[in-house]
Amino acid sequence: MPKSRAVKHDSYLESYQKTKEAKLIGKGGSVIVRNKNGQEFPIYLAIAQFEN
Repeated sequence: MPKSRAVKHDSYLESYQKTKEAKLIGKGGSVIVRNKNGQEFPIYLAIAQFEN
């Protein structure tokens, strides 16, 4: 993921673990991703909760 998004990634996870308030889970949208070569491109990403 681009640095601008990666910087916020851990705070999203920490917030969910503390509050159990799903701000991103169950939702989807367009995001910019980056492949191994550094090329960025848009995708549609949806996040779901998985319970085992």
